[in-house]
Amino acid sequence: MIHTVVENQLALDNQTIVRGTLERLMRGGLARHQAVHAIGSVLIEYVHDLLHSKMPSTNDHAPYYAALQQLSPERWRDG
Repeated sequence: MIHTVVENQLALDNQTIVRGTLERLMRGGLARHQAVHAIGSVLIEYVHDLLHSKMPSTNDHAPYYAALQQLSPERWRDG
């Protein structure tokens, strides 16, 4: 399910942060499928935090986007 959500985000024109993350991860040596899984790992952590009220519920997804910008192939492999 998470894989599908990430693929849908990539398909949307307004998801430049997600698309940029995918491209950066692939330039860093991850296969596209691995890069989608890496993005999905950030997404699931963000959703988990939302469900457990670690952050306010808003339409601002800045924490998710910030975490994506910090994501690197090395960080995902070590994670």
